[in-house]
Amino acid sequence: MSKFHSTRPTSDLSQFDDAVLDEAIALLRAYQLERRRKNYLQSGVRLYFSALSGMVYLADAAHNVAVLEAGELKLGLVCRRCAAKRSNQTRTKRRSKAS
Repeated sequence: MSKFHSTRPTSDLSQFDDAVLDEAIALLRAYQLERRRKNYLQSGVRLYFSALSGMVYLADAAHNVAVLEAGELKLGLVCRRCAAKRSNQTRTKRRSKAS
């Protein structure tokens, strides 16, 4: 569990517990491998943790979001209600199941 108790995302690493730091490390490794091949996450990329959703994610200055899904960096979406981050692929899968 995070030491962070706010509903706003933080990039203050001192607020991340060890499990969240491990997740952040995996996310940064995926970003390191993918950043040259993908056209999202341009300038101003920052690492964030949301205590509300429990997710670690990357966001750029244009508010594009990337999440780690099955060990792979995916362009994501932010749920405005719960602040959960998920990939576009997850959203598409959920839509097709509902059809």
